[in-house]
Amino acid sequence: MFYGKPAIATAYSSNMDFMNLKNSFLLLFEVTATTENFGPYQKGNVWADPDIDQAAHFMRYVFENYERAKQVGARGAQEIRSSLNPQVVGSTIKSRLEHIISRKGRKRYNLTKEYLEYQATAWRKTAQLTQTELEQTQFLLQQAQSELQGLGD
Repeated sequence: MFYGKPAIATAYSSNMDFMNLKNSFLLLFEVTATTENFGPYQKGNVWADPDIDQAAHFMRYVFENYERAKQVGARGAQEIRSSLNPQVVGSTIKSRLEHIISRKGRKRYNLTKEYLEYQATAWRKTAQLTQTELEQTQFLLQQAQSELQGLGD
């Protein structure tokens, strides 16, 4: 989605935090229980079984109506970049950590100073790594766009 590709996904679970009917193609699903252990999923865990026919329909639609599908992808990219950029995510994490560190939060979660310092360090490292990866990705995207522009000249 970040790159503006039309995204097709099951309308279930955490991707619904950033996907909607305006920025992606969402699949209907049936909630089922897993019948065996698979990776992190244990037998009996809840699973959203996507509608495969609808997925095929959306894939055909994207292929046959690519200009329209690109508009959906562009909306997705804009929304991802505005809602999940490092500044917004960092601000959300900071607010949550401030709540946890507050007297009320410490009492509720029974947190030690050492634990909080460890978590703050871990979040800081993650934020720095994410920022570095984002900068590298933006650089690679600019290079690819320059190369494509050169091919068009």
